Amino acid sequence: MSSAAWVGGALLVLPAVYTALMLRLRRAWEALPVVEPTEPQALAAEPLFSVLVAARNEAENLPNLLRDLAQQRLAPAASRYSLPTTIPPMPLLKW
Repeated sequence: MSSAAWVGGALLVLPAVYTALMLRLRRAWEALPVVEPTEPQALAAEPLFSVLVAARNEAENLPNLLRDLAQQRLAPAASRYSLPTTIPPMPLLKW
């Protein structure tokens, strides 16, 4: 068989393989269970958040850092860092 025949065969087989794979993935997607949205939970008294600490070779300093993080408290809601309740409209730009 010549190389042109191999290329022609590959051009016929590869789309068929791709189509079969896409059909299999679609069936798997459709088989996933449907999760219904739940009611939003009541807000906690204090907001919950996470702290990401990037540490490398800091075994000596981590206990102090974790203790200091545990002692921190959030500022009251009316602090100077609170976000505005409304967003002012953007001015129109004239060209």
